Amino acid sequence: MLRHPVTLPPRPLPLPPQATRAVVAPVATNAFQSFGFLMLCLYLVTPFLNDIFGHFFGFVPRLTLIPLGLLVLCTAFSGTVGRALQAPLGRWWLGLFVLMLVSTLFSFWPGGSVALLEDFVPKRYIVLFCVCAVQITALQCVRFAYVNILPATLILFLCFKYGTVSNTDGRFLIDQSLFFDNSNDLAIGLIMAASGLLFVFFARGFLLKIIAAAEITLCLLYILKTGSRGTFLAALTAALFAMLFAKKRLLVMLLVPGILAALITFVPAKTIQRLMTIVSDPEQEVAAGNAGGDVESQLQREDLVKLSLKITSQHPLLGVGPGMFDNFVQQSAKQTGKHMVSLNTHNAYTEISSECGIPAFICYLATIVLTIKYNYRMYRAFSKDPQKFDGRLAGIAFSGLIGGIAYAVASIFHHIGYGVDLSWLGGETLALWLATQPLRSGVASVARRV
Repeated sequence: MLRHPVTLPPRPLPLPPQATRAVVAPVATNAFQSFGFLMLCLYLVTPFLNDIFGHFFGFVPRLTLIPLGLLVLCTAFSGTVGRALQAPLGRWWLGLFVLMLVSTLFSFWPGGSVALLEDFVPKRYIVLFCVCAVQITALQCVRFAYVNILPATLILFLCFKYGTVSNTDGRFLIDQSLFFDNSNDLAIGLIMAASGLLFVFFARGFLLKIIAAAEITLCLLYILKTGSRGTFLAALTAALFAMLFAKKRLLVMLLVPGILAALITFVPAKTIQRLMTIVSDPEQEVAAGNAGGDVESQLQREDLVKLSLKITSQHPLLGVGPGMFDNFVQQSAKQTGKHMVSLNTHNAYTEISSECGIPAFICYLATIVLTIKYNYRMYRAFSKDPQKFDGRLAGIAFSGLIGGIAYAVASIFHHIGYGVDLSWLGGETLALWLATQPLRSGVASVARRV
């Protein structure tokens, strides 16, 4: 029997979903990029190892210095040192640094601002640019997401082994820790660690998911024990958005409230009372004699925010200099014959605006907003076509989205403007954004799975 000349060949059978889920074809990396990526992974975990060594052996070996130095060296010779500037997020981050430098020139105390930048820039600020310079493939982004599980494990080990309750206010902290000897700082570290663990639920491995779920639960428990009201609100907000964006929304909505209610039973009543003590008019409570230490603390923080806004209005362009809020307040108090307790703004947004000016605040805010926006767009793109994209890419974006939301809320209650968390968040977000941009736009060919 003759076949018709336009008869089509038999239709091939569709490939199974696991065979079609793919990432972009592997990208060649040079020696500096590959070795720099290894140093980046080491730099992520060595601060926690320093803390553990300090508690166990009584001295700090400064393990971060070698990987940090080599990471910077590899970044400089990688050929991609300015890769972060390809996207607006990186340019806003660079703008923040430029404005900080200019603000330092006109600082209330230039020497103090220089000392702050000497610590902030090489150890925390440049992380975003280093991440983008040495983490240039989707494969590296996935591998780093697995490495990012380690900080959560290490911080939980520190809490379990060396955590204690303060004798003054009954709040949980890690005594004599390099980074977490303050309850608020510990709470911030825990919420960022918990958000990084969300990636695991998009990867294979049932046992790994069980471990991640247990570690997230422990992170929430220790956050409650710290009594950090700002971080508690950030955790609630992050959990709400996680339920909103999660694929298995109903399951998450059923589990989260029950887990939270169960954890509360393990938290001292005094700490629970502190977490719930957020009043609308603390001044009235103080005047009526009904205010405890928690209400007075809230009133004090509100006064500090108002003061930082006042300083922002008086120095809108360049602020009073990086790290100079307290020095400026103390000097003003001496001139009027008043005594002021040495405190910070307890608000990252007004910390940047009062010390570096409104333009720097805009750069800082834009970095946070773009970090959340990029992760949201990537999560939507990767989730829309699960047969085309490796599910772990959606997991990285989801973790960054929830972590960015938690950071944005926590910044309202904590002075973390010169911390490292935003640099890590922005760097990881931008690295994934640039590495998958061809794939998301449909230009690159789809190859094997990672």
